[in-house]
Amino acid sequence: MNHPCKLHYAESLARYANCAQLWLKREDLNNTGSHKINNAVGQILLAKCLSRTRIIAETGAGQHGVATVIACACFGMEIVIYMGAEDARRQALKVFHMKMLGAEGQMEASRKLLDVVVTGVGGGSNAIGSFYDFGPDTSVHHIGVKAGGEGEYMDEHIVLVC
Repeated sequence: MNHPCKLHYAESLARYANCAQLWLKREDLNNTGSHKINNAVGQILLAKCLSRTRIIAETGAGQHGVATVIACACFGMEIVIYMGAEDARRQALKVFHMKMLGAEGQMEASRKLLDVVVTGVGGGSNAIGSFYDFGPDTSVHHIGVKAGGEGEYMDEHIVLVC
């Protein structure tokens, strides 16, 4: 997503890398303090194209939640945020901001044990973070999904069951 953003000339880094000039785009200066607003706006625009009126999102540290709530407020979308109880306690200020901006929910995930945990797997994924806490409990099914796409060795997406 392209939007006006302050650029910073990285003189020392350019000298170290032996570059003529090196400029850094300052995503940290966005309203939400990160790149997450870019992702949230894209999701909201896609949802609007699909004639959706409500967004459901999850957040851990709260930045994704705040960014999504801001994007929903800008586009007149309803939003429900799910956040773990411990995360909500630690990030009380972000929870306050999300509620102030119109998010629904108690910002707390249910304490009921899940039946199935589904998460993306592959390089760079955080799948182990999703599976770890449920590992010892055999009543919880783990499903890891990896997008394989079409190619010479794969006809379609792969689903791995753990």
